[in-house]
Amino acid sequence: MRTPVSGSSGEARSYSPLEGHKRDGKVLTPPFARIPKLSPMSWTDDRLPEMLWAALLVAHLPREEALSVFREVANHIFSLPASDRFKEITHSGLSQLPQDRLAAVLDVITSQKAHREVLGALLLLEDIPAAGAWKAALASPSTPPDWEALAHAVARTLFHQSQESTDCRWARVIALMAAGKLKLPPGDTAKELGLYPNYGDMRKVRPTIRAMEGSLSCLPDGTPSKWPARFWAQCLRDTPCFPLHAETLQANASAGTTREHLRKVIREMVSHCTKTTTTTALDARHDALFGCALYSLAVVEELLRIGNAKSVIARGALRTIVECYITLAYLHTKSDPELWKSYRAFGAGQAKLAFLKLDQASEQPASVDLDTLRMLANEDMWEELVPINLGHWEKTDLRRMSEEAGVKDAYDKFYSWTSTYSHGHWCAVRDSVFDTCGNPLHRLHRIPREAARTLPDVLPDACELIDKILGLVSQAYPGFQPRVTISG
Repeated sequence: MRTPVSGSSGEARSYSPLEGHKRDGKVLTPPFARIPKLSPMSWTDDRLPEMLWAALLVAHLPREEALSVFREVANHIFSLPASDRFKEITHSGLSQLPQDRLAAVLDVITSQKAHREVLGALLLLEDIPAAGAWKAALASPSTPPDWEALAHAVARTLFHQSQESTDCRWARVIALMAAGKLKLPPGDTAKELGLYPNYGDMRKVRPTIRAMEGSLSCLPDGTPSKWPARFWAQCLRDTPCFPLHAETLQANASAGTTREHLRKVIREMVSHCTKTTTTTALDARHDALFGCALYSLAVVEELLRIGNAKSVIARGALRTIVECYITLAYLHTKSDPELWKSYRAFGAGQAKLAFLKLDQASEQPASVDLDTLRMLANEDMWEELVPINLGHWEKTDLRRMSEEAGVKDAYDKFYSWTSTYSHGHWCAVRDSVFDTCGNPLHRLHRIPREAARTLPDVLPDACELIDKILGLVSQAYPGFQPRVTISG
């Protein structure tokens, strides 16, 4: 296991950085996924339901009292003749015991009235293994069992590294040790497990417990139990969903702009464009620089409309601006007149391609004006002489362009995540139109929203990119000083 290192926040990082991934073609594989024949198992999905009795005790009793029950169970196992010792204290494992031995261990678990009251929530579960034995051991609780007690226990143990889940996992490990199925050489590890949590450095002991319990769970042990799936199915059926409502976005402290200031910059941009125009002939460089700058400013103006900057569509708007910036930075860095013409000719070819396809369609889209498309295709040259490039106008891609232009930082910072929204990739869909269910008995699953989530404000990022574009304009045609960002 890799040693945690400090991340950008200064805290220990528990994930593999990008350089820790291995590249194979276009796939980056993290270290753990490269382990041969790795078969991941889920504490939440598969093993937590098997340890509900332990989860209820550790979540509702004082911790030392719950741990003492786990020790008593291990001592009970150890006290049995070697041939009668059993290794599994899961619900499914206990259900495999002969009735007399099952009753004996349940007597240990339910010996105190307080323990029986806490464990009464198990009586709600229709398909729990050994249901009859549990019912007999728990008798009739003085208070009717309720789902809230079970939900609280699951909430405390849902995360596989929580203190409560680690305690439940320790219960399994010491049961295996007591049964003689887990043998450790004399030394600190055996002592740390035996005297948990009162001996050793818990920063080392807790991960050891989790690693042991997880590894032992991967060993083949007959037919997998159907109980976990049935437990989660009943929870979904018998308890309600409710949204977690975790969207408490703080006001963005970064700088932005105002509509009035933006309009002033646009007016000055138009004026500077006019002043620097030297010909009425085709001027690919001048038109592209000022055109992309004004186009990006128009996008920001739309973002300034109430609510737009925190919407789903705003991610696509930011992606558009970063594409404009990288394209201009690349063209400006290359400083090749033919490249500026290539960029422009590619656009004319795309207008022609769209026109020819739609002209043959039986039904026209409302969002496209065919006359405008044909005009754009013919503007610089008669369309019969305009080629259609089905690839990229520079036979490359935006990432490589950003590298050659020295603006890869902008690509990494703004392009990848915003692209997921433009393409409708799953994580963008999940982030926008689903809530996390706040019912722990539903495993924090997803529930649909009636309105898309309010997302982080893109305006400060858009302003940062716009100012970079305006900087390129100023380099190419000196004398333009305005910027859109208002500090403070």
